[in-house]
Amino acid sequence: MKICMITDTYHPSFDGIVRYLDYLIPELLQKGYEVSVVCPSAKGLPHYSSPQPGLEIIRTSTTRFRSNAYYWAVPDWRLIKAIIQSDYVVLHSLMPLGLAGGLLSKLLRKKIGFWCHHDERVIFNDILKLPPFLIRFFYKCIRKVYTKIVDVFFHATERFRRKLVSFGAPSDKTHHTPFAINTQKFHPEPEIDLR
Repeated sequence: MKICMITDTYHPSFDGIVRYLDYLIPELLQKGYEVSVVCPSAKGLPHYSSPQPGLEIIRTSTTRFRSNAYYWAVPDWRLIKAIIQSDYVVLHSLMPLGLAGGLLSKLLRKKIGFWCHHDERVIFNDILKLPPFLIRFFYKCIRKVYTKIVDVFFHATERFRRKLVSFGAPSDKTHHTPFAINTQKFHPEPEIDLR
C-alpha cells in the first residue's frame, strides 16, 4: 500500500509534527508500506528525494507568506501526482496544502485520514487574530471538511478527540495515536535504582 502524507512542516524544520513523522514513517516502512511525504520546499533542497528505500519526499512550491513559524506551501502538480500514485492519503494540517490535498483526494476517490493535533481556536484567535465572524465562517467550513471529506480521524489527546466529535466527526471513526516520545532519551522508569 502506498501512503501519501501531506504536511505543512518537515525537515529541515524541526517541531512536534516532524518528530512525530520521524517516529511514524520508519514504523510504516518496516511494515512494508511505501510512504511519500508532500511538504513545503526548503532552500537548497531538491523537490524530490528518497532518503531511504520506500520513502519519497516531495516538496511543493512555497510562498513568502508565513503564519507563526510556517511558510504557506502552494498546491502544485507534484501534489496531484503524489495523490494519484497513492492508495491512502493522510492529512497533517488544514493549511492550504492539506486542504487542497484533501479536496483533490476526495475528487480522486482516495481514502483520507486526518491527524488532529492542533487547536483552531488558538490559530484563528491568537495567531491570525481573525474577527469573530470569520472564525465562525471557518468553523463551518472545517465542520464540512470533517464530515464530508475525511474517512478516518487520528487524535493525539483526549482534548482533540472531544474537538473532533464536537465538529461532527463520528466517534467510531476516531482513533487515538499519541504524540511520539523519544524512548532513548525519556524512559517511563528510571534506569538506576534511586534508593
